[in-house]
Amino acid sequence: MARCRARPDQCHAISPVFEAGEYGWKPVRVVDYDEATNKFKVFVGDSTTSAKMVTRLSLLFYEEDPEAFRERVNLCKER
Repeated sequence: MARCRARPDQCHAISPVFEAGEYGWKPVRVVDYDEATNKFKVFVGDSTTSAKMVTRLSLLFYEEDPEAFRERVNLCKER
């Protein structure tokens, strides 16, 4: 969260977003984390009005390895 808060005007990750009847990965700004629900509060793109809460499995941070992310998601699907 410290890295995201240090750059509040930049997108930090991509997350699935439902638009026009289908899901697509869109850039998001991560603005907060709720420990009670284990979810991140994000805004899609440069929006400041429509926040959504997403789990870690719905966030691919720009700084992380995409292959390791896919492996983690697939492992969760198997379980």
